[in-house]
Amino acid sequence: KKLIRVNRHRQLLELALVAFVLSSAWFFLPALSPCLRKDSEFPKAEAENFSKSRELVEATQGLWCEDPEGEYNPLASLLFGSLEEVVNFLFMPSNGFHPFPGGVLVLFTFLFAISACFIAGSSMATGIFIPMIVIGAGTGRSYAYLLQFVLPYLANIDPAAYAVCGAAGFVSGVSRISVAITVIMLEMSSDLKLLMPIMLTTGIAKFIGDCLTEPYFEMVLHMRHVPFVEPEPSLTFQQLRCYQVMQRPVICLPVEAKVMDVLRVLSDTTHNGFPVVESMDVQRLHGIITRGHLQFILDNIEEFLSSTEDVTSITELRNHYLATHTVLLSGQQIVDAVDPMNLGRTIDLHRWMSRAPVTVHQLNSMEQAFLTFRTFGLRQLLVVNSEYLLVGILTRHDLFHVQHDPEMYRPQTQHDHEDLTRLRLRSPSARSLDNSPTGFAPAQPRLRRMSSSQEWGQQRLERRIAAPLLDSHPELPGLEEQAVRRTSTAHRIRQATSVR
Repeated sequence: KKLIRVNRHRQLLELALVAFVLSSAWFFLPALSPCLRKDSEFPKAEAENFSKSRELVEATQGLWCEDPEGEYNPLASLLFGSLEEVVNFLFMPSNGFHPFPGGVLVLFTFLFAISACFIAGSSMATGIFIPMIVIGAGTGRSYAYLLQFVLPYLANIDPAAYAVCGAAGFVSGVSRISVAITVIMLEMSSDLKLLMPIMLTTGIAKFIGDCLTEPYFEMVLHMRHVPFVEPEPSLTFQQLRCYQVMQRPVICLPVEAKVMDVLRVLSDTTHNGFPVVESMDVQRLHGIITRGHLQFILDNIEEFLSSTEDVTSITELRNHYLATHTVLLSGQQIVDAVDPMNLGRTIDLHRWMSRAPVTVHQLNSMEQAFLTFRTFGLRQLLVVNSEYLLVGILTRHDLFHVQHDPEMYRPQTQHDHEDLTRLRLRSPSARSLDNSPTGFAPAQPRLRRMSSSQEWGQQRLERRIAAPLLDSHPELPGLEEQAVRRTSTAHRIRQATSVR
């Protein structure tokens, strides 16, 4: 599928447009908020809150105020402050004073949530975790102000506690993380009395989120069509066999490979791993080698073509780091790195490949292939037959399409499958499915057990067919009894067993 936002010019235009709109809104909207006096909204009566109040006073903004030294704009302080300062604002205990009125806090939370939604879906390289804490804390503190306004006898409640619980609930509902968020919020509040409210808030938020929609991060993976393998296989995996989903023919390399063949494979494809077979004619699987290993071999071709094995490059090649962290080179870069005089020489890949690749039989269900992928954390899974001949390959993209596009494989799921034992018992031609490296014999109809009514009807039909033959050919005795015996269940089973 086509990825989202692959146009570079569109990404730059989107980035500039979002930055212009947000900067303009952030600058002009604080003009709607009245300015407040610093000395009245940040009292210094308590010594333990003096240092914290001073930090908050220094972090306030005097934008659109007549006296920037003695006044501050609460909306500008929230919009232009860093996320750390905003979190400190929202988690600050009340202590009888409210430096940020409820209306301003509601407006800020709404504007910040709208902007965070646009930025999260744009091309900006921004995080989402701290903005989720800010949105949840703003919502929780606004709810506390609403309770104080509607129910005057709750005037002594602490808005900071509601802010902590609101942040925990919002992050848990969006990301479906409960235990880690509980620990993080408890550390941020430094108040053990909030443990039970935080646990209840995160649990309820996660339950409601699971009932309504999937997590945000999984939504992003689906939107960008990232081949993310789900934790559990769907029902479609149980109805498919590996040979119905696998990709073939497979791009592979022989054990004794020429430098020219390795160079052509690397320059023509972008695959991460290549199976190593006995030869291109007899594709009996011997192992698998990664793209990083092949690139490293070509970069140090003189050392690897030597007969000695105690060279420095060999020790580095056996490092697993090369298999996952090698930079993907372009075709021209790979060609330029090889001396033309070495194109006809041969490399023994048997010394450098992985000799125990994870494989799956072509007749196994896709559910077993899925569990193998999840258990070993694979990027590709090789498919073989009973003679260990390579017949196909499965990748995470194949599992992704089976999981999320089951309609594509609907015709295959309607086919009736049989295990290998029944295939062998049924007819000799079915054995070619096990011996053929790439081809598959056409499926034969399965022998089904007939019910008693079906047997009685079949016997009547064959008696009616046999009656004219008995009249015209009296030399065929027992023809009617043979017809009855052929339709019996015991005779059908004996006939199927004698095929072998």
